[in-house]
Amino acid sequence: MPGIAAFLQRLLGPWFGFVSESYRGDVQETSPPIPCLGLEPLEPRLLFSGEPALLLPDIIPLASEENHFLYGWEEHFVIGSDTRLLSMSVAMANIGDGPMEIWGEKTFPDGTQRVFQRIYDDQGGFTRRRAGRFVFHDSHNHLHFDEFAAYNLVNVTPDGGVGDIVAGGSKVSFCLRDSTIHDPGLTGAPSIAEYNCGIVQGISVGWADVYNKFLPDQWIDITGVPDSIYWLEVITDPQDRLRETNETNNVVRILVNLTDDHSDKAEGATAAGFSESITGEREHVGDNDWFIFTAEADTDYQFEVNLDTLAMTSLDLYAEDATTILASDASNVIGTGPQIDWRAPEGGIYFLEVGHHSVHAGTYELHLSVTVPLPSSAWLGYVAMSSIWGIAAWRRRCGVSGKRE
Repeated sequence: MPGIAAFLQRLLGPWFGFVSESYRGDVQETSPPIPCLGLEPLEPRLLFSGEPALLLPDIIPLASEENHFLYGWEEHFVIGSDTRLLSMSVAMANIGDGPMEIWGEKTFPDGTQRVFQRIYDDQGGFTRRRAGRFVFHDSHNHLHFDEFAAYNLVNVTPDGGVGDIVAGGSKVSFCLRDSTIHDPGLTGAPSIAEYNCGIVQGISVGWADVYNKFLPDQWIDITGVPDSIYWLEVITDPQDRLRETNETNNVVRILVNLTDDHSDKAEGATAAGFSESITGEREHVGDNDWFIFTAEADTDYQFEVNLDTLAMTSLDLYAEDATTILASDASNVIGTGPQIDWRAPEGGIYFLEVGHHSVHAGTYELHLSVTVPLPSSAWLGYVAMSSIWGIAAWRRRCGVSGKRE
């Protein structure tokens, strides 16, 4: 029966103001008005089968401490420059009734492609609408749907509200694909991934597209932004080019604290003395604190970090150039954390970097101390043998036999 309906639709469609894309009954676009009949174009629909219900997607940005989406943000400097970046992992999930599916079609002279969103219905058909363009992303080496998201750092108003954008503001391109399952209980959620990068991209119902913070362009340039508390904001479909069931849930924000107790790089490192404790705050992933100290040649030192919470923490010892690593250790044990025992080959300036690699915030204590090396086993053996020989010689000189009478 659907085949007959599709055939009649294709045959009679132009007389009633719509066209079909195939004999399946897949509706493409409305036709222009028909002057001879004085009819206006009709909304796309299937004949003889009732009004189809559209299975619209609903894309939302996620914030998750467990999965490190947004909450796993990291602040760092570009090596060899003063460029300061805030990187974060971002996930977009589809919680709608149908897939978010986009198709690339005509290619323009500049290499971009025109993109249409395909919206399925409950009767096996679909409609489509112009949605934007594909661009080739050189760093990721595949097609991206342009301006799919926006990342912003936003002021916090005195009453805790959302103020002006202070950094970011540019639109970010994505390759839409099924990266990880989000909610397998949603109706229509497939058990395996159905979309990947290419001229047909999408996010299935119940799945999420994840962009890790280590990928290119997963950052906001915060160079020159004063230390303070801000909103970190992610917006999906900022240009409102995609049709969804809900257009009011496309924004997510979390508070981030860019105030730092110790410098994140060697320049401005905190001076550290020996036989004292220095307290530091682990505020976020990538909150690396730098310390500077002076060592004497051929002297043994111990550097130790004590942790108050279970959080992976690293300790690196650098030469005076703040680039060459001389020793490293890492630990996530509560109490005694990473520790380095080291003998200075020559006197001079050295650096320590305490790195935070967990989303769990907390405090730590850094201890620097001069140590006295334990005697080697060979030296202890020499002392022991010398003592035995000395005692034996004394007994011979004094006529002591060592036997009991």
